[in-house]
Amino acid sequence: MIRWVLAGLVALVASVVGVGVVLFSQLGAFHEVTPRFEGDCRQVPAPAGAEDMAYDAGTGTVLLSATDRRKGVDQRGGIYGFAAGALPDQPSWTDLTRGRPALFQPLGLDVHRSGAGPLQVFVVNRAADFGDGTTAPAIEIFEMRPSGYLAHLETVFHRAIRSPNDIAALGSRAFYVTNDLSGRGGGMRQLLEVVFKRPVGSVAFYDDGEARVVAEGLRFANGVALSSDRRRLYVSELLGRRVVIYDRGSASGAVEDVDAIPLDGFFPDNLTLDEEGRLWIGAHGNMPALSRHASDPETLAPGAIFRAQTTLPDQILRTSGLLISGLSVALPVEDRMYVGSVYEPHILDCRLVD
Repeated sequence: MIRWVLAGLVALVASVVGVGVVLFSQLGAFHEVTPRFEGDCRQVPAPAGAEDMAYDAGTGTVLLSATDRRKGVDQRGGIYGFAAGALPDQPSWTDLTRGRPALFQPLGLDVHRSGAGPLQVFVVNRAADFGDGTTAPAIEIFEMRPSGYLAHLETVFHRAIRSPNDIAALGSRAFYVTNDLSGRGGGMRQLLEVVFKRPVGSVAFYDDGEARVVAEGLRFANGVALSSDRRRLYVSELLGRRVVIYDRGSASGAVEDVDAIPLDGFFPDNLTLDEEGRLWIGAHGNMPALSRHASDPETLAPGAIFRAQTTLPDQILRTSGLLISGLSVALPVEDRMYVGSVYEPHILDCRLVD
């Protein structure tokens, strides 16, 4: 009897180990990335965790959303900026929000300008002040003043904005926002949603006080971007290893899933568009390595940058993590490409070669 029990335990352990190996493999644990880039890049010291970027052509300003996540959940982040094409080797960084709001853990951001009006900046805040001594995820809306600083206009809470990751601005009070996970339960539930790639991510559309979910069933909805003609919406499905393409069919914000851009072996994060309307994708190569990199800066987390005009993307850059680890965004501006990451205390300023 003992022999059979032991044999059963061995089989059970082997099954658990086997499942674990499969799950880790699906998260890229055994994915090795060989460096490749035809241009040249330099590392520029920057606020740690410049996870997302946006560009305003009107002022020629690149904006960074940064939080030093290694310092814990109580660490306040900021929004920083520099003139495109004129980034010095040792920049002096100033938080353009000037400390408002006080509770601010920024993630994704986007910019919007209506005609000749002032620039508005939309930022995901993962821990906004809910007003009763608690925090909740929200969207912060700022306006850029002539001084270059950002004046805080509004904090947007809504039950449809439950686990926001990134934002695509459509109007002065209209935007799409991704919910990466369900936003329900504690850390263990969220971990299981990631490990088992649960399709609980979604996209919500907000318009002047009203919001609703317009797309569901996504495996960690991450980056989001609108095409230049506003007819298409792109959404990174990180754990699905693809970018989903939606058609926007009406002013109601409704979307229809029409296609996808596969990224075999890579996990897409933030999205940007260049002046030609091509989609640029920052992607992770190994999610367990990224998790280890979160607590250990010496652990390299590989990544890649893709450019897509069709559903067959071109690979622009690959890194083992030595150049930059936890690569999360690539922002093209003319002949330059700026690259940010989830944790690193620097960004990349790269010269593109056609």
